[in-house]
Amino acid sequence: NAFTPNGDGANDAFGPVLVEGTAMLTSFMIFNRWGQKVFEATSEKKAWDGRSGDKDAPSDVYVYQMVVRFGNGEEQEYHGDVTLLR
Repeated sequence: NAFTPNGDGANDAFGPVLVEGTAMLTSFMIFNRWGQKVFEATSEKKAWDGRSGDKDAPSDVYVYQMVVRFGNGEEQEYHGDVTLLR
């Protein structure tokens, strides 16, 4: 898992890809190595663009957590890491 948010239009954001109508994202957050939240998804912004606040986040390994609700009402939590490369 890696992405390169350099504005070239390829692999510029990191986020879940859900099949419409089968699942819904209920939360998606990114944390740095010190446990500080650097991104939280909103209805307007569902993928992380590699920024933390108003600055570019540095190249590093980040942790993600997300909760997905499926059509049957069941929720599943996923977590892992992603590498941001500048």
